[in-house]
Amino acid sequence: MDEALRKRWLMAEQDQRISEAIEREQGWLRNFIQRRVADQGDAEDILQDVFYELVEAYRMMKPAEQVTAWLFRVTRNRIIECYRGYFGAAI
Repeated sequence: MDEALRKRWLMAEQDQRISEAIEREQGWLRNFIQRRVADQGDAEDILQDVFYELVEAYRMMKPAEQVTAWLFRVTRNRIIECYRGYFGAAI
């Protein structure tokens, strides 16, 4: 198998794993965020950022072994940042 084909196959496999994780985890994660963040827009932004970070972790070849625990930790940190005023701040 040539290198380009191998890379495409690995990317497709990663995409499938990411899609499955998002599908499996988004319900409880959305509820977790909405119970802690009053503003619906902020809650959706946090959810999107957490899943973006999950995709980036896979792309950097640093996939989390315990996806649920990893998502919980990252989500909790984003909620804390939101309350501290870091979330959405201009860089």
